[in-house]
Amino acid sequence: MTEERGFTMDEIMARRFPVLPADIAVALDQISPSDDGGVLYYPCSVRMKDGIEFPHVYFVEARSWLVAWAPLPDRSLDKNHLDVRHVAEVQECPDRLPPAFANRLYEAGESGMGYTIFTLRFSDGSRAVYSSGNVVDFVIYPDGKSAADVIDVIPHEGKEDSNMRLAPVHRWCIFELPEMVS
Repeated sequence: MTEERGFTMDEIMARRFPVLPADIAVALDQISPSDDGGVLYYPCSVRMKDGIEFPHVYFVEARSWLVAWAPLPDRSLDKNHLDVRHVAEVQECPDRLPPAFANRLYEAGESGMGYTIFTLRFSDGSRAVYSSGNVVDFVIYPDGKSAADVIDVIPHEGKEDSNMRLAPVHRWCIFELPEMVS
């Protein structure tokens, strides 16, 4: 049992999250997740029950997320977390990187402490450089481009590019599976 900033992993893993509603589970089943080797990320666009829309939301299962991100038990989750019980509709985000390319970036690891730089190659021969944190699924494509135009990703390339694009702000929707709740 190792300590993470003064807390044991048991204390970190004791944190509870809302159970994934059945209708949202059905919607997530239609979305191919990306996989960093420990967490499955479902990059989605979301409409909340109050009508507010969020274009870049990661849906993740709580246990795997807690192991990977280890948020401290004495800290509240910030405004970038959405309660799955308040979600009305989920759909795959059009700004997501195709899962196979996101998985390649996750496999390549960070470019530096807390960030990832990568270059996307498009079918017309053009390129775009991106900078992201530790999650890489959301990108804003150049005008006229979409996920269908991506033909390759080059991890860690483009650090000196003056036209680097920053990943958009994202939110988290962390849930527990019904069978995990006791």
